Amino acid sequence: MGMQICPAVRDPSLCAVLLKPGDYAMFTANLRCGGPGVTRTFQAMELIDQIVVPSVPYDPAFNEPYSQLLPKRKDSACEVRAKLDQDVIAAWYDDYKTKGEKAHMTSHHGEVRANMVCAGGDRTPDYTTRCLS
Repeated sequence: MGMQICPAVRDPSLCAVLLKPGDYAMFTANLRCGGPGVTRTFQAMELIDQIVVPSVPYDPAFNEPYSQLLPKRKDSACEVRAKLDQDVIAAWYDDYKTKGEKAHMTSHHGEVRANMVCAGGDRTPDYTTRCLS
């Protein structure tokens, strides 16, 4: 039995979704961190002003692969721009910056999870270093 896909997903290989008024989609972005200046997700997010998602108007008569709808010329692209709220990002990571990783994990995910992650039992992209208390 395969995984059930949401009816709004039209082409999983292209991440093509059909949204009706009032619908929304959530996606995850992996940010490349490394080097001397950007070693944490929040440092990368602080450098991003907005995320641009290509989009096309819905055509109910279109029955071809959705890849054919993607604009061929850059100037004909239709885009949805999502500006990152830097105040919210700063507030979310404030305890990480001022009190450390374990305090951030505790305040956002609970003490049990923080202890597990800081002991090395679980590794998530944001918490790949040992916690220092």
